[in-house]
Amino acid sequence: MPSPFSLARLRLLPWRLLAVVAAAVAAALAVRYGLMQNDELAVACARQAEGLACDARAAFPQLFMENRLGWLALAAGVLAFVFGRPGLGWIAVTLGAAGLVLYCYDLSAVGAVLGGVAVLRGPLAPVSQARA
Repeated sequence: MPSPFSLARLRLLPWRLLAVVAAAVAAALAVRYGLMQNDELAVACARQAEGLACDARAAFPQLFMENRLGWLALAAGVLAFVFGRPGLGWIAVTLGAAGLVLYCYDLSAVGAVLGGVAVLRGPLAPVSQARA
């Protein structure tokens, strides 16, 4: 099994992580300023609440009401950190970055950090192999 700390992996991983965070932040900013805080869209949806943009504008607040996005990021980050699953870490980082922009900053930050640590740490060896 190749080492999770190989030189090639350590060179590329921070850039991939940064790209995922940048994409999540860009998507969250598009939702925040393109749908949620767009005054023209708010007026148009108030006049006639039809169309995909008005439906999305009504549905997206469910992500950050009661801090749901933050709880998802935190759950994914804890699971990734405890069980050593980098795939869950990527999910936690993505949800955490989006949550930081979409009003769920407290739990999202913790979930993103735990997910980032799990991604950078790599997969954990099974307990039976670790003791041998």
